[in-house]
Amino acid sequence: MDWNTIRSNGNKEDLEINFDYKKYRSWYSWIFPIRNLFSWNGAELSTMNTSILRKELDLFCKEKGIDLSAAEFQAATINADYRGLKFRNMFLVGDAAGLVFGFSGEGIYPAMISGEIAAKSIIDKNYDYNKDLSKLLKHKRSQECIMHFLENSLFFKPVLFELLALS
Repeated sequence: MDWNTIRSNGNKEDLEINFDYKKYRSWYSWIFPIRNLFSWNGAELSTMNTSILRKELDLFCKEKGIDLSAAEFQAATINADYRGLKFRNMFLVGDAAGLVFGFSGEGIYPAMISGEIAAKSIIDKNYDYNKDLSKLLKHKRSQECIMHFLENSLFFKPVLFELLALS
């Protein structure tokens, strides 16, 4: 599969998700238009060189007719390196806690759940957050297993990405 795109109606203002394991390894790229700018992501950085990623962004924009000549670039990594939630009397939640799901890049759901866990723990000193946290971490681990499997599977990668593009 070279360049499968999910678009809602073919308009440049729409969300696009592109599955291309040859370009993005075990990930995909997405573009989120936001008024007169857009957010683009194209790889899990621990597996891809940033200069290659920049070339892919330039190529992506050229193919889509997006002019980058006056663009102001900003970048940030997504923290998926979970090391804990509670540290003495402090809680880290969401991205700060490294709870982003590695394969999908999903961060809003883990941020909401971990924020709720932190709030309940602060309000109720007897609240045992381990059950709720273990559900969240189980989902996170399952995504990391999928990502690891895709990264190391030359045979199944094309088939799995085709299925992801169709779902």
